[in-house]
Order: sequence, then C-alpha cells, then structure tokens
Amino acid sequence: MTAAVIYTRDLEPITIIEVPMWAWERFKRGEHVMFRVPEKLTLEHMRGMLADLKMPRRIVAITAERLRVGNAESLMLFASDEALGLEATFLPGQRGEVQRRERRAYCAGLFDGFFIQ
Repeated sequence: MTAAVIYTRDLEPITIIEVPMWAWERFKRGEHVMFRVPEKLTLEHMRGMLADLKMPRRIVAITAERLRVGNAESLMLFASDEALGLEATFLPGQRGEVQRRERRAYCAGLFDGFFIQ
C-alpha cells in the first residue's frame, strides 16, 4: 500500500488514503476505484461512535490523471465534489510543524490561564 493525496478537481488537497497496488494498476488503465474514506466528525457521529466505536465513512469514487514533469510520470488522484465532506488531514511533511504549533498554543493558553488578572 502507498499513501496518496486525494484532490478536488480544482487541485485542493482533501485527505490522504492508503492505496493498494491493485488500485494503482486500475488507475493506470484509466478506471475509477471506489474507496471507503473517513468523513468529518459531527456531534451526531460522536454520539453514535460511543455506541459502536466506528469512525463514520463514506464510499467515494476516485479517479486518476497522468501528470508529466520532464521525463517523470505520476498519477494524481481526484475525487468528486461529494468528497468535500471528508475528514481533512495534513500531508506527512506538514504534521511535525502543525504539532509544534499546537503544543506552543496549548502551553501559551495554559500559561495565560495561570496568570489571569
């Protein structure tokens, strides 16, 4: 399996999914593949999750387009507009910086809470 970014048709990254090798082969042949992907959590989902401990998921059609840069070729994966309700995630290279910012913000808020005048 390989992690892949899913984009909207206007090149907005939506989320990251694990794509098995058989799916890559289908993408190369121009086929679309249906994937079960995480949806955004809502209060209703969280209440339901307490009962069955499952993340809400939706089945979305993913298509691929060939991207050529110089002599290299790759596939970019796209989902239809229905995928805009999927759970967003940061790219692997962004996660460390996001976590550092979250820790700093948490510590600053905690520190300010102790010294409210």
